[in-house]
Amino acid sequence: MLARHTDPIIAIATAPGRGAVGIVRVSGK
Repeated sequence: MLARHTDPIIAIATAPGRGAVGIVRVSGK
């Protein structure tokens, strides 16, 4: 399956854990 260039890519950039700051990276149009 090929991803379209218009589909957003979302990833959690921090490790889960107590006191962790949640950062979500979103790329796409």
